[in-house]
Amino acid sequence: MAKKKLGNTRPSYPPEFRRRMTELVRSGRTPEALSREFEPTAQSIRNWVSQAERDLDQLAVKLESADELVGYNSVWYDHVVLDQALGRRIYLPNETDLYLAIRQTRANRDPNGTWKLGEVCKRTIGRGKTMEGAGAPHLIEAGDWGKLVTYCTNDVKLLRDLHRFVLNFGYVIGPEGEKVSIAERKDQ
Repeated sequence: MAKKKLGNTRPSYPPEFRRRMTELVRSGRTPEALSREFEPTAQSIRNWVSQAERDLDQLAVKLESADELVGYNSVWYDHVVLDQALGRRIYLPNETDLYLAIRQTRANRDPNGTWKLGEVCKRTIGRGKTMEGAGAPHLIEAGDWGKLVTYCTNDVKLLRDLHRFVLNFGYVIGPEGEKVSIAERKDQ
């Protein structure tokens, strides 16, 4: 493991390495076994896991108290991921899920994936996703955090722009080029 030595202090491990150690502990490996295999002390690994848990708890508090959250298929995807990571159900009272709003308008019809975020955005605001979400785990496995952050940032901007369009005009463009009215609901 490449590490930096800071004067006479202990080595500093890169964030990607600390994240990986945290993931391995969460998957069942012990800090002691990881310490023997990868060099940092078991206590350092326990500290990294504790910090990650505090960071996740702080994120949950921010999300649950947000004035507004906008997602796309967030109820069926993001909630599941967050619930699993937190070990509890997350409650987001001020959330708008644009995908659910579209499904409610379309009487729950979703033919052939034509209502995926990238497709809706291409039709409605003229640009789509830079990568499909299924590629994100591969970036994580490869440790390509820069590309992952860029992908996530682009997705957030895309969703923000779609939401602004819906707020301004009240519709998205359907697969046949038709305007599909969207009535946002906070009580999904």
